Amino acid sequence: MQDFVLLKELKPEEKTESGIVLPEEIDRERNQGTIVSRGEMCKLPVEVGDKVLVRSYGFDEVEIEGEKYLVGKEDNIIGKLA
Repeated sequence: MQDFVLLKELKPEEKTESGIVLPEEIDRERNQGTIVSRGEMCKLPVEVGDKVLVRSYGFDEVEIEGEKYLVGKEDNIIGKLA
């Protein structure tokens, strides 16, 4: 996988922390994911299981054993979520 990462996409929140329900009609970008696998040449300090923020472009959707994942270069990771 070199410098690629495989992500399980995180679903957008359905309500805010204060309990406000967000309508489904809102177009919420899905730009967060959990790292499932990473290539041996990745230089960023992220590990399997970390939640990351990624660019809205630069990742391809793939299906593995019926599950949808995102795969792309580590350069498209913006940051690590707490």
